[in-house]
Amino acid sequence: MANRNAGCVEAFRISNFGLEHSNPELFVSSQWNTRCACCGIVYVIYRVIVAIYWLIILVLSLVRSCARTDHAVGCLKWFIYLTNWQLLALTADAIMQGFTVIYFCVKEKKTGDSGDMDVNYLDVSTHLVNSVYGFANLFIVASPLRVYHVVHLLAYGAAYIVFSVVLKYAADISAYRAVDWSEPRTATMASFLGSIGIVALWLVLYGLYRARLAIYEAISRKRVHVVSP
Repeated sequence: MANRNAGCVEAFRISNFGLEHSNPELFVSSQWNTRCACCGIVYVIYRVIVAIYWLIILVLSLVRSCARTDHAVGCLKWFIYLTNWQLLALTADAIMQGFTVIYFCVKEKKTGDSGDMDVNYLDVSTHLVNSVYGFANLFIVASPLRVYHVVHLLAYGAAYIVFSVVLKYAADISAYRAVDWSEPRTATMASFLGSIGIVALWLVLYGLYRARLAIYEAISRKRVHVVSP
């Protein structure tokens, strides 16, 4: 009870009107990974993907508003809706958090020894850059996607699961605790949940593909209208 009262008193201190904090690393960390000096590669990937996603949604919303009329007022009308202000603020927050997390982590690695820095830059390229490239490339290429092509990703995941089983029983090596086949029940559940995650990811990618087509069609209609007499 005393701790609860102390917490209430602390929450209403005048100093809490400011933006200072005794532990600024909390602003670039996950609640579930605050023990590390940096934020962890998984959290970095999460922040980048979230920033890219909301930036895409913001652009799509603006394009749709501008495409509804031939006048500039069509774009300005976008700002009369409070929900669009909320979307703009959310996107700005996501981008700011993404840049802040990346900046802090890169700065953190530079203050460490060079051996750790090299390894972590390699980790960033392996786990982060390829994800960013995949999402960015989806909006650059003209290659079509189909919903049923999710079977290719599922086959890819199944091949990895088979490989992990063989590696475990042939050399007693497990890359991830979740798919450690010395605990088959846990590994099977992780594989099942992973399959669901693959399907969900593919649906997101397919949605982004459809968004790419919508953006292209909106821009194309705009160009045709401008060129036409």
